[in-house]
Amino acid sequence: MNYADFFKYSVSCEHRLFLLASEGKAHIFSIVNILILGTLFGLSDLAGSLSQGSPVPLDGKFAFITPLIFSISGLVNMMIAVLGLTLVYWAAAKAFGGYGNMSHAFYLVSLSLAPFWVLAPLLNYTVRFHPDTLVQIPILVPILLSGIWAYRLLCKSLIAGQEISPVKAHLAVTGMVIFSVSAIYVLIP
Repeated sequence: MNYADFFKYSVSCEHRLFLLASEGKAHIFSIVNILILGTLFGLSDLAGSLSQGSPVPLDGKFAFITPLIFSISGLVNMMIAVLGLTLVYWAAAKAFGGYGNMSHAFYLVSLSLAPFWVLAPLLNYTVRFHPDTLVQIPILVPILLSGIWAYRLLCKSLIAGQEISPVKAHLAVTGMVIFSVSAIYVLIP
């Protein structure tokens, strides 16, 4: 499977996508997804800093170094977030009768990251850099659509990758969302 097929299956939430984890072929797709997500998240930090009027050096040699530093920071943040999501996913899968293999859960989560390419940077930009303003429609619509897509993709990964029934998968992902939102609001001052 090439990356174009991967993205097509990700958009359509096809179960063939999650068979990659069972077949042991998900490693390269997982790495690429985390790299894309981390870079986009870091660049959203850069865009947020620039929108706040922060003095960010971008001239000369800093035109490359500053975005690189923000991208590396975003990559570290997203690796930690993906590991956290993997733990919650693993616990939910185990609770509802899934396999309970941590590496398998990591690959299933990593294969489900495409919607987070949009969701994480936009939420980061909105929540961290503009918390006191109303979310504008051009930002709200992609956040909602990517949130729905992420929900569907995570449910499908539990159904196809962990062989959990659809009802249990929806309950597990709903629990994951509630736990994640609760954890975020505990950490945000």
